[in-house]
Amino acid sequence: MELNIKKISLGIRHRRTFRIPEIAGGIIDHIVHDDGSPFNLDYYEKTNAILDNAGENKGRILVDKGGENSLVVDVDSVILNLATEDIDSTLKEIKEKYLPYITKNIHKEFNVKNFNRIGVVYEYEITGEPNHLISKLTNNTFSNAQTGLFRFSSKEIDQKSQVMQKLLDYKNYLVAIGFDEDTLKAKFDYQFYFQPEIGSVGDIDFNGFIDESKSKLEVKFLPWLNYEEQK
Repeated sequence: MELNIKKISLGIRHRRTFRIPEIAGGIIDHIVHDDGSPFNLDYYEKTNAILDNAGENKGRILVDKGGENSLVVDVDSVILNLATEDIDSTLKEIKEKYLPYITKNIHKEFNVKNFNRIGVVYEYEITGEPNHLISKLTNNTFSNAQTGLFRFSSKEIDQKSQVMQKLLDYKNYLVAIGFDEDTLKAKFDYQFYFQPEIGSVGDIDFNGFIDESKSKLEVKFLPWLNYEEQK
């Protein structure tokens, strides 16, 4: 079997802000009509409202022509989703092109503050039968399955929280593996929680966090799956 990277997502979570649904359309208009925007109308041409479970508007999603890349702006977060075949080049784009634009033209321009979490999600697709992976996960107790979902999370206290009063920052890993007869996917979600919240987006070390997420991916997740990242 082969493990291939398919998507990288970056999420920036802010304190729930109920004015976002009212201004989400204005945010989308602002970024798609900006000539210097990575989200301009040359690439992104579709937008829809995002509804919660009660059918209430909570923001908007902007999608590119191919339907693979998107930007979500809602009451809780801003989320960038990018299809990829190469981790390094996509992370470079996020750090150098997308993040500077998002933080300036969404967070600062529209006065979005009070951030409590950031996260990077790496999504893989595994080709081949899932039986080898099932045997590995169950210590050879089971070796044949048609469908399934395996999920777990792990919490890691940030070292600064152990020496600074009133600081409760911590990291969280979420791992999910799902499969059916045709598809086998694996997801690694690396998150950093800020307690107390960080007031300004300019005070978050995004590049350092992104580099750390890739390191944790390579040190923890990929060796656990016993695969090497496909170059």
